[in-house]
Amino acid sequence: MSDREPESLLRRALLNGAHLTVLTTFALAQPLFDILGQNPEFFAVRGSSAAEIVVFALAVVFALPVVLVAIETLVGLASPGVARGLHLVFVGVLTAAIAVHVSTNRQALTGLAALLLAGALGAAAAILYSRARAVRTFLTVLVPVPLVFLGLFLVGSPVSKLVFLEEAHASTAVIASKTPVVMVVFDELPTAALMDRAGRIDARRWPSFGALARDATWFRNATTVHSYTSSAVPALLTGELPKDGQLPTFADHPDNLFTFLRGSYELNVWEVLHLCPPSLCPFRPGEGDENAVDDTESLASDASIVYLHLLLPEPYASDLPSISDAWGDFGQDESAAPATSSAGRPRRTVPACERDVCAFASSITARAEPTLHFFHASLPHTGWEFLPSGKRYEGSSQTTPGEVGALMGDPWLKTQAQQRLLLQVGYTDRALGRILRRLRATGVYDRALVVVTADHGESFLPGMPRRDVVRGNLADIAFVPLFLKLPGLHGGRVDDSFARTVDVVPTIADVLGALLPWRADGRSLVGSRPPRDTTVRVLARNGTAVHAPLARLLAERARGLARQVAVFGTGPVESVYRIGPHRDLLGRRLGDVSVRQSRDGSVELDGRELLRVVDLSSDFLPSYLTGSITGSYDEEQPLAIAVDGTIHAVTRTYRARGETRFAAFVPESALRHGANEVVVLAVEKRGTGVVLEELRSDDLVLELAAGGQAIEASDGTRARVRPAAISGEVRVEQLRHGLRFLGWAADLKTVRAADRVVVFVDGRSAFLGRTGESRRDIRVRYGPDKSGFTFTVAPSLLPEPGEDRDVRVFAIAGGVASELPYVDGSPWAG
Repeated sequence: MSDREPESLLRRALLNGAHLTVLTTFALAQPLFDILGQNPEFFAVRGSSAAEIVVFALAVVFALPVVLVAIETLVGLASPGVARGLHLVFVGVLTAAIAVHVSTNRQALTGLAALLLAGALGAAAAILYSRARAVRTFLTVLVPVPLVFLGLFLVGSPVSKLVFLEEAHASTAVIASKTPVVMVVFDELPTAALMDRAGRIDARRWPSFGALARDATWFRNATTVHSYTSSAVPALLTGELPKDGQLPTFADHPDNLFTFLRGSYELNVWEVLHLCPPSLCPFRPGEGDENAVDDTESLASDASIVYLHLLLPEPYASDLPSISDAWGDFGQDESAAPATSSAGRPRRTVPACERDVCAFASSITARAEPTLHFFHASLPHTGWEFLPSGKRYEGSSQTTPGEVGALMGDPWLKTQAQQRLLLQVGYTDRALGRILRRLRATGVYDRALVVVTADHGESFLPGMPRRDVVRGNLADIAFVPLFLKLPGLHGGRVDDSFARTVDVVPTIADVLGALLPWRADGRSLVGSRPPRDTTVRVLARNGTAVHAPLARLLAERARGLARQVAVFGTGPVESVYRIGPHRDLLGRRLGDVSVRQSRDGSVELDGRELLRVVDLSSDFLPSYLTGSITGSYDEEQPLAIAVDGTIHAVTRTYRARGETRFAAFVPESALRHGANEVVVLAVEKRGTGVVLEELRSDDLVLELAAGGQAIEASDGTRARVRPAAISGEVRVEQLRHGLRFLGWAADLKTVRAADRVVVFVDGRSAFLGRTGESRRDIRVRYGPDKSGFTFTVAPSLLPEPGEDRDVRVFAIAGGVASELPYVDGSPWAG
């Protein structure tokens, strides 16, 4: 080797790295920096430090080019020609990413056309790069650009407030009062959800809220001042209206409830945001939890999902996890915790402990020192997963009907989304009851000032956004519960004067006999006479104020409440299940109605196997039934669902992703321990009555036959086992209520997703699943769409992990089957 070769290799690596860094900046860094720079809450709500933000920004710009150049260099040691070709591939792929982003941003093209055009431009760019020196020179001239974008992000965007923290000074106050203060802030809870037809708290449906209302003053017309938590909660804790550019951090809100009480009160603070400085509140909920998601991992994962939303054209972007309904961990899975049980004894309820409820309640003690007990509960915030009993069901708010895309305008799907909220409000009521019982048991309740409220409401009007406030849904978003129980006093009352969440902190200061050391926009609600009519103003996410007279909004809320009562009734929460078309069928036995077999209709019920092994001792109940139907039926076909011979739910179908789908809840009491028979029936009107057509169930049992060379089904069909004919993989995760199987399966020769994914135990099918989830990585790499799968299998259907049993997973496409390999090994030894 000559003396000049190492220098040449180094120079080539540096030049290639510089070019790739420029392309990475435009393909990856610039889109991310642009959106995150204008939304610093992305970092603020995670409590990201200045160092973490800087490291993140450096990684976005330089990590990918470093990896790519390292690959090129290693390949170049063996074959310089291959390394040059690889460099051109990298140039083409990054250029294609830039093209896709530009096309998506301008909505010039969508779908496959956008991807094909981007691929063509990427290939052309690679050819020009290899043949035209001017192109390479142009990229060399642009070498300073990555540093410019990096500087603009860290110094010239609102994120700079988190990178270059200004020293915050909180005002001090001396408080002589020894009154304990308890404040519970719920998330996404509209006032109307708690009301009966007369506009009172529906104490039969929500007994804990009803019990609180009997002791407290309920400000029935209280409103929030912002439609998003990151601004609504700081306003609540400071008494100040939100200002442009403020972040939900202590640096931007040094004068708040926590700093007001410091020095005079012990602080027991469980908050989602970071308004309490670490010197006062070193503990954060979830710390010490072995299942908690690492902040760095969460930041990287969430940033990648945000980037894909920016990059991908429709319809591919709609397959991604939502980034609008959560604080982070957009693509999160359930905590990998073991299922809870009561030693096999059926139980109707489980403790309302999730989302830190029990942990916070346990932290309340009868302390001698005056104490602030503050809890920001992420309830009934999405994702909706809890039944009123405290048990979980399968389903994510990010994929529920009525939540995303074109489905937003369907009134029935919006009604089903509202049903899921109300069921989770049932769990929220039990959570409040647990906190109130703890307060009474410790003797804190009678002595304390108790404040229970929410940050903002939620809307389920068809065609209206669920969270973003507009004039059409202002009544749903603006009104929030506000209960104030004064120390030593009992006897509740309703106050219909106007109140705002910014009045809470001035009220606390007034009750404690102290003056706020800063000027608040709110005022005390004790002893004053707030106006009974005024203009309600709620800020939207973009900072614009949506406003209307209070009297007009009260009339709109009354109409919305009337619709809610008409659909979901009042009284016991069981009536929340009684929704849908032909409600007169509910509770009827199949033997008492006209039922005939459908000629061509069939139904595939998702996770039917779970209904055969219902475990009433666990914290999971498969009461949320989803599936698809085929046959000559209307697009909005009414359906009835019977469990063990009795109709317990009525619903209708909707179209999604090329299928005729349905979803419905059956009451918890409808399911029995062990096997449950579920029948789905199409409801057809005949004159003044109806006829029910029972849909044929695609209910198969499969067995490995011929020494594992074939799969035989109970319907007589047979699939030949051919190794590697179907590609894919499977991973198994331990969940609270079972084991989750997730992966992908597709025939790459025909570019077609597999039809079924089957879990065999000792040669017999234990669970039949289907593909149908979009896997962008597989679609981009190999071509087949919707090859992904995710399903949860009950523990009773599988051997215990670690047992020496034969648990295998096969994919079937047409008449061919292949075994899928486990990723990271199998939980079973065989």
